[in-house]
This record gives sequence, structure tokens and C-alpha cells, in this order.
Amino acid sequence: MLSYEADLGKADLIVAFEGRDNRAAEAYRLLERSYAQNLVISPATERTLRVYEKRYVPSQPFGRIIEDKSRTTLENAVYTKAILKDHAFESAILVTSWDHMPRSYFLLGMLTLGLDIKIQPRMVPTGKLDRANWYRHTAGLKMLYNEMVEFWGSMMELMKYGLTGDLPEEAPGKSSLAGRLKQLLLFDVDPRSLQG
Repeated sequence: MLSYEADLGKADLIVAFEGRDNRAAEAYRLLERSYAQNLVISPATERTLRVYEKRYVPSQPFGRIIEDKSRTTLENAVYTKAILKDHAFESAILVTSWDHMPRSYFLLGMLTLGLDIKIQPRMVPTGKLDRANWYRHTAGLKMLYNEMVEFWGSMMELMKYGLTGDLPEEAPGKSSLAGRLKQLLLFDVDPRSLQG
């Protein structure tokens, strides 16, 4: 997943799992190139979407779908699945960063299993790091390690969601124990170190 990305085909929906890098910019670029006629940024409020539309200025009409509830990658996938089902979409292009894609793609794939929905991955760089050069930089190795740790946290969330069908009322990972574990297990990667 980190070193391969198939050529993109057209889809019913472009969905970007929002983050600190250029995920929204890539989603709007794909929209502009007519890869899909519908777009969701997960999560983004109406106000945030207006800011993006002023910044990226789409030249053609498109279906803007609001998803403003997600707090975690699992929740991005849960709400995206609901959008795919509610709109009877059969395909989506998933846009996220190179390091976040394996977890995002896995979660969305697990949640849409059996629904006959094709998910195409579209990885974007995080600053100067991308799927081709991440291993040459200490920050890239730290980011990959962090994602592996976060993957197991997401698996626990997925398992609980699968058993109960409910998402937590409070944001996962906000307890003092979770904060302490993150402090102990995750590297602190300074976003300024990723600028190209």
C-alpha cells in the first residue's frame, strides 16, 4: 500500500479524510479533473467547505455532501460508509496522506465489505515525504511507526463498534490513560520538519 498506487478511474464520490496536509487540495483537484461529481471532506463543516471552495474555486457544479461528525479515522470510515449507502454510490476515491492510507483504506474496506463498493486509494504527500521517499527520512520512519500503533487503536475501536454498533459519546483517546499511552508510545513529529 505504501509503494503502489493504481491509476485512478472515475468514481461516484471523492472522499478526503481530513488532516494537516494537502488532502482537501487533492480532493478538489480530482473534482476539477472530473474524477467524480460528488465530494465529501470528512469531517468538514459548511463553513469549512465554503473556505475550501473559495480557495480551490471549482469550475463546475458538483454534489457537496457534508460530514461534520467524525473525530477519529474509524468514524471517518463509518460516516463515509453511511454516505455511500444513502446515496447508492458504487465507487469512491479515498484521499489521504501516504502514511494514513493503509489504516484508512483497511477500515473503509472492512466497513463496506459485502456492499460491492469499489474504493480507490489516492495518497498525497505529507510535506516533503511521500510514498516513494518516506523511508529516507527519520520523520517518515517515525510517522510509519506512529501509524502502526494507531492502527491497533483503530482495530480496538472497530471491534467495539462491530460488537455494539455504537460509536463512543466522548472522543476516543481523550482519557488520561489514553493520553499517557500516546505520550509513551508515539513519536512527536514536528510538522515544520516535513516542509519541502
